[in-house]
Amino acid sequence: MSEDKKVFTKRPWTDEEDDLLGELISDKKNKVKAIAKTLDRTESAVRSRMRTLGLSRPKTKYVVFKGKQFITKGTKDEIAVATGYTVDSITQYIHRTKTEPDKHNVHIHKV
Repeated sequence: MSEDKKVFTKRPWTDEEDDLLGELISDKKNKVKAIAKTLDRTESAVRSRMRTLGLSRPKTKYVVFKGKQFITKGTKDEIAVATGYTVDSITQYIHRTKTEPDKHNVHIHKV
């Protein structure tokens, strides 16, 4: 085994670690890798604990404009329901908004 690899031993999660994990995961800026380092856990252990506790990151919210007119805002799923577009179409509009003008003049941006 490589000398620079850290060896982790399985240990129970404390209530304090669970609370801190919940706080850290609620901020989308915190990556799992950084959270794992903060908690002195592996990324796999952090993801597993998130599943066990039913924790998930907040979904990204977007705002939709057609031309300069506001249409709606919400997650991709919420926008799909409100506009009648599929989630795949919403994803394509998000990408296109960054790279090229859209022929339908629909623009979707992160909030």
